Amino acid sequence: MSARLFCLLLQVHLAESVLFSLFYFFRKAFTSYQDALYFSLSSYTTIGYGDLLLPPALRLVGAFEGLIGTLLLGWSVALLVSFLQKRSRHI
Repeated sequence: MSARLFCLLLQVHLAESVLFSLFYFFRKAFTSYQDALYFSLSSYTTIGYGDLLLPPALRLVGAFEGLIGTLLLGWSVALLVSFLQKRSRHI
């Protein structure tokens, strides 16, 4: 059951990153969708290599993506820990 929860959370995070990448791509921030997805994933996970940059008009969106990713990834870890603690009490 914990593996299913982990996979579900991973899919939700990936879906959110894909939505950001589609936004970047359709706003023509990047010339290829692959670059938009790469930028989105590295921003969402707060790695942010800096090899790809957003145009000035969209930089604030990129910063918010990093903030959202940090908060939601932290929330997911807390959810998993809580789930595993409750599960271990019943064993």
